[in-house]
Amino acid sequence: MGKFTVVCAAILAVAAAPLMFLAVAGGVSEPGVALIVARPGLSPETIIAAAGLAEIGPERAPFGAFAQIDTLDDVKKLQQAGAVFVLDGRKVLELCS
Repeated sequence: MGKFTVVCAAILAVAAAPLMFLAVAGGVSEPGVALIVARPGLSPETIIAAAGLAEIGPERAPFGAFAQIDTLDDVKKLQQAGAVFVLDGRKVLELCS
């Protein structure tokens, strides 16, 4: 039983590492690339368009897309349009590279 618990804890730690990285990365603190995460039922491209911004990158996930943030007011516009999270895209790209 003890070995099973240790193995499960190790697997959980490895699986949760990217999520912990994103939690520590925090939101956007300066203009640049941002990852917009949409709530279920709302597409990220709809949120980005409603905020008057342009989506960047050839690929997107079902609940997330990258956009260029020119001012910190853009973050508020994205949140008002329905974004759940607006994360620093540079840190996300570091994680994925």
